[in-house]
Amino acid sequence: MRQSIRRIKNARSVVKIGNALGIILPSEFTKATELTGEDSVEMWIDGDELVVKPVRKPVNIRDLFASYDGTYRGEEIDWGEDVGGETICD
Repeated sequence: MRQSIRRIKNARSVVKIGNALGIILPSEFTKATELTGEDSVEMWIDGDELVVKPVRKPVNIRDLFASYDGTYRGEEIDWGEDVGGETICD
């Protein structure tokens, strides 16, 4: 269950991971945000703060179409010249 917004302070060292840097999240953070090893996060700089936010995937059809405004503009895609043994009827 997601906890209400609160600040959890916990100093961590930045670690080198290959050519990048990483921060190991303590379990209290992952539990509070329901993050798992399969999740993605987005990051940005706000002033002098690094902000890390979980990317929440839509979980149902309503969420998937929440930003859909009802318009659809279909377009023809040029896949190039026919190759191989496919049959194309124009």
